Amino acid sequence: MKKKDKTIKKRNYKNPYIHKSKIHKKGLFSHKKFKKNEIIFKDVFPHLKNKQSFSNMFLLFDKFILHKCKYINHCKKSKNSTIIKKDNKYILITTKTIHKNKEILLDYDELHSKFSFIKGSNSEFIEC
Repeated sequence: MKKKDKTIKKRNYKNPYIHKSKIHKKGLFSHKKFKKNEIIFKDVFPHLKNKQSFSNMFLLFDKFILHKCKYINHCKKSKNSTIIKKDNKYILITTKTIHKNKEILLDYDELHSKFSFIKGSNSEFIEC
């Protein structure tokens, strides 16, 4: 009986995809090469109707975030993306080149300082 080949490099994805991560169980991976400052997702919170009101957003974060973005892991030293606000949307962009099949990483603490409704890291986070 042949073993199944589980390498991600042989798969051909059309969008960023969820896969096993070395950082924390599952992570979000690039389906193509992204250049610096390239948009990965145009709206990280597409289900949020009134993007002006973020009271109690900590409690509702999982409800409003784009499903795949829940899998973006925290890595302070190797972060390769960030979220910016433009035209009342929260956009996930690259901060450096991300090669195909590499994990997309954020610095949660940096995001928390920009957007208080995004939770920062804590002692439970693994060093990457």
